[in-house]
Amino acid sequence: MKQKSPQAGLSTTYFALFSAVLLWGLSFVVTKVALAQLPVFVLLMVRFAMAGGLFLLLLLRRGLPRLSFREHMVFVLLAVLNPGLYFLGESYGIKYTSASKASLIIATIPVVVLGLSFLLLRERPRPHQVGGIVLSVAGVAV
Repeated sequence: MKQKSPQAGLSTTYFALFSAVLLWGLSFVVTKVALAQLPVFVLLMVRFAMAGGLFLLLLLRRGLPRLSFREHMVFVLLAVLNPGLYFLGESYGIKYTSASKASLIIATIPVVVLGLSFLLLRERPRPHQVGGIVLSVAGVAV
């Protein structure tokens, strides 16, 4: 049997990353177009139904994880807060601004997280973190 080369795994990884970044970047434009036709809550219902269907397929394939009632409740709370409230706020924001401005605002999230981790947790930002954030925000701006 022929062994896979390490390069084959890397190309799959890079393709997956490229696809994720592409879909994430296009989501602002697609959301803006969709909001011209659909109310915010309908769009969110469609998005969550599609994602839920994919996760259901994964669960059927792999089986349900064994979690306690308390752990299930924690996951329900997490689901309501993020992505629930996050996408509600994002969708209303995109509805009232341009997709490009929304993507720039979202690109500042790592800047805010880095700043808050410095202020609240006294973590010192590493050069590669700062460089990555600068590169990311510059890329979104372009």
